[in-house]
Amino acid sequence: EKCLNSGSGVVGVMVGREILNRPWYWGDVDRRLYGAENPGISRREILGNYSNYATHEMAAHPKLGLGTILKPIQNLFIGERGARMYRR
Repeated sequence: EKCLNSGSGVVGVMVGREILNRPWYWGDVDRRLYGAENPGISRREILGNYSNYATHEMAAHPKLGLGTILKPIQNLFIGERGARMYRR
């Protein structure tokens, strides 16, 4: 964040797998870096929306494994009470 706003010439960064490790942290990046409005969606709302998406994708792609479809949301509650129970 500091590098992008420091005038250092850096115009972007690669976040790679970090977005899977800490997805909630990255949910506010557009507001922090670009001043975009944060939609204020809760984690539970994300789960509801993702559930609809996952149901559609699994119906469209029957060979898609459950682990593959759940991986992007596996760490959604990391750092929160009960996160271990959620991941199980």
